[in-house]
Amino acid sequence: MHLAMRVSSMCGFRNMIALLTFVLPGAPLHADDKAISGWIEKVYIVSDGLFFHAKIDTGADNSSLNVPDWKILERDNGQWVSFRLKDSAGKLVELEKKLIRMVHIKRKGTVDQERPVVSMGLCLGTIYKDVEVNLVDRSSFSYPMLIGRSYLKNQFLVDSSSKYLLQPACDKTSMN
Repeated sequence: MHLAMRVSSMCGFRNMIALLTFVLPGAPLHADDKAISGWIEKVYIVSDGLFFHAKIDTGADNSSLNVPDWKILERDNGQWVSFRLKDSAGKLVELEKKLIRMVHIKRKGTVDQERPVVSMGLCLGTIYKDVEVNLVDRSSFSYPMLIGRSYLKNQFLVDSSSKYLLQPACDKTSMN
């Protein structure tokens, strides 16, 4: 209790409670059963059988995938996006996905971009989600995929000091 009184006089009661949560062994961290991800993880695109090393980015609204070239196709049931990509093993595939929308990205100090947005079923750890993914040339980045908040929300905490804490392991019960 002596430590608690000293901490309380230095930083106030609310901060003391927060500090003691980390100081006292066995104190709950209140993770609410969320998966803990590193800042780099292996992600599986279920519908296409592709693995990618992805940067986990809590500052990005949505996920992005490295697609340097894409083309819009007109079909009877709407617009589709045709593109080619390589997964982490070097497997080259040609895909077509229904276009959800085009997003206009304003970029400070450089040219704005128009990006196609498609839906993809992603698996990170044991969690499967269908999320919107924008297609963009990420070839100048270290990781071909970026996982944003729309995938992470309510189910993940990110440990920025770790990598590869999860292996894609989705089963049929974890898929929507």
